[in-house]
Amino acid sequence: AVDQDQVIGRQALLDIANFLASNGQHREAALAYEKYIRHYGTSPQAEQVMLMVGLLYSRYLGDPQKALSYLKQAQGLLCDLAQKELCQDEIRRLGG
Repeated sequence: AVDQDQVIGRQALLDIANFLASNGQHREAALAYEKYIRHYGTSPQAEQVMLMVGLLYSRYLGDPQKALSYLKQAQGLLCDLAQKELCQDEIRRLGG
């Protein structure tokens, strides 16, 4: 039997999610990033992962409500000015 609660290491999960996203497997990437957030939501990269998930749901998966949820979480946590601006622009574009 497979334990659905098991998760691989933080960096390995992030590498897999990034690989999926870069290969156009947007739904699978979003699921991997969401798993990362569930298990490693306090990591130093969590806000960047939230931004990425928000962008995936906004631009590729057609779910603006889910996108806004992740983007608004990321907005308050991002420190990088370019990423923060990207996040704010996407929120505005979605009408949030």
